[in-house]
Amino acid sequence: MSSYLLACWVNRDSGEPDTGDHKVKHVVRVGPNPNMPVVEEFSSGGPLSHVACAPSCIQSRLIEVGIDVSIEFIESLAGTTLADGTGFPGCIRALDYWHIGSSETSDAPAGYIMNPMLNHIVDISQFPVYFAARQGGVDALVMDDPLPIPPPPIPTPIPEEDDVTTVAIRSAGTPDPKGPGACYLVKDAVFGPKRWITSQGDLPGYLKACGLTAPTVIDAFILDRMEEGPDINLVASPPQP
Repeated sequence: MSSYLLACWVNRDSGEPDTGDHKVKHVVRVGPNPNMPVVEEFSSGGPLSHVACAPSCIQSRLIEVGIDVSIEFIESLAGTTLADGTGFPGCIRALDYWHIGSSETSDAPAGYIMNPMLNHIVDISQFPVYFAARQGGVDALVMDDPLPIPPPPIPTPIPEEDDVTTVAIRSAGTPDPKGPGACYLVKDAVFGPKRWITSQGDLPGYLKACGLTAPTVIDAFILDRMEEGPDINLVASPPQP
């Protein structure tokens, strides 16, 4: 099952479920993992530590999947205030930031409890006590599992020809020794080396392989000083009799 936030009443001093005269509103995290990260709201480091129960539960959820974020940032997203704490609408806004789906429900299945006022996970056997102390109405906010993971980026194909990174043409102003409009395969736009693409060198094919629609213009001074490799598709001299 997914973990969820449970709105309940606890004793203001002990943090244990309590519906008596010393009760205060509180939020705990409930879920199937007995090793949920424990986040104590009073030592979380934020200026609103006495009303940081819901942000602490969200932080536990994020730590569980390797997301490191300060309690202050969660509080700012959720709109936590000293007077009102954090409501479920604010929790939903915070969870949306990390693309974690959430939904309000009154159906709260049993689970282990991460109580931000305690320094340990409460055993699932104690869930009925917490559930009996629920605040009523919309009791729980489900946090979807697993956290959506974006697909890996599509790798950019690398041309095999001398590890070429671009097709280049010299900047205007001086004639090219290979003739007007001469194009080169260039491995590095500053250091080269370069190879001249002859009329038999399939310039459109190399432009496509490099993801270009036109050659890149390189300063003539730089292009002329690159080491030059063999011409591309240079027609060899016929063998001598």
